[in-house]
Amino acid sequence: MGLKELTADKHTEAENTLFMKAIFAGTLDPAIYASFLYQKMIVYNTLEAQAFRLGLFLDNTDFLCHERIRMDYRKRIGSNKPKDMMNEVVGEYVDYININLGTPENKDRLIAHIYTWHLGDLYGGQAIKNLMPGPNSGLEFENPDVLKSEIRSLLKDEMADEANLAFDYAIKILKVYDRDLEQNS
Repeated sequence: MGLKELTADKHTEAENTLFMKAIFAGTLDPAIYASFLYQKMIVYNTLEAQAFRLGLFLDNTDFLCHERIRMDYRKRIGSNKPKDMMNEVVGEYVDYININLGTPENKDRLIAHIYTWHLGDLYGGQAIKNLMPGPNSGLEFENPDVLKSEIRSLLKDEMADEANLAFDYAIKILKVYDRDLEQNS
């Protein structure tokens, strides 16, 4: 069984959050999406910094998404002063990544998180890019097949527990927005 199958239940759980359902229904408030982009930018910045520290993806500019996500966020909020701050769940996740995944002996565990986030954008993110109006350069890749291949070449079935943990954090982040959506409905 491959990593995709070993994480399928968590992937389905993430897709079934109110946040993701609102995206696919075309009803997500653009301000909520902008706030999500801010949180996602922090996650990507952390993952990418740790990956570079460990010598991963050094020659692949497509891997660096955090700056493109930041630009999307800034364009979405316009001239307004950024009001978003790192939420508690993202803070917990960033601490987890920085404390537990930034060493050579934990490289495979870090790759499991990169698998969850980056391949998520290389696949499902492509549908989101077409559904969410506004700038989506964080979901655009010059050579997506090369990045997919590079990530896949590092995957092992033994990464399933850590990839599922990455999904758990992603789900927690999405559920922060689910609460907002429930209150506004």
